[in-house]
Amino acid sequence: DQHVAHERVLYERIHERLNAGPLESQRLLTPLMFEADPAALAGLAAHRADLERLGFEVEPFGGQSIRVTAMPALLSLHDVEPALRALGQDLDGLDRGGRVDEVLKHIAATTACHAAVKANDPLPLEKMQFILDELHRTAYSTVCPHGRPVLLRLTRREVEKNFQRI
Repeated sequence: DQHVAHERVLYERIHERLNAGPLESQRLLTPLMFEADPAALAGLAAHRADLERLGFEVEPFGGQSIRVTAMPALLSLHDVEPALRALGQDLDGLDRGGRVDEVLKHIAATTACHAAVKANDPLPLEKMQFILDELHRTAYSTVCPHGRPVLLRLTRREVEKNFQRI
């Protein structure tokens, strides 16, 4: 699964960089604004410092609005809002005390997921090879950070059975 493989590669890169300090951030010329539900707002507000380590700069902007003034350099602009919505929901209610590393891992996993190539995106051969080469260098190359398998081994018999040959 190209998405899961790329997600694992990006997660490892993000996690490694986080251990060295904050991720590279990209300032937005025009802030991104979006409405969020109260749970997402609470999650983003409670974990603002963690989000900043990942390269996000977010702030409440009246009512249920969120203003984003910077984003991780590895993320594309169209993935910022969905990533922050997902993070806000997931982080709402997470206890900050003693679980910072767990929160950062979760944020890194969600960011990697939104930054990874999509499952049905056509990729040039060079990009496929790059992802596979990088995947083989990771510590846990068999699953994505959320636990989904990167690849499945199927026997000839299983393939034949699925195609109703036996």
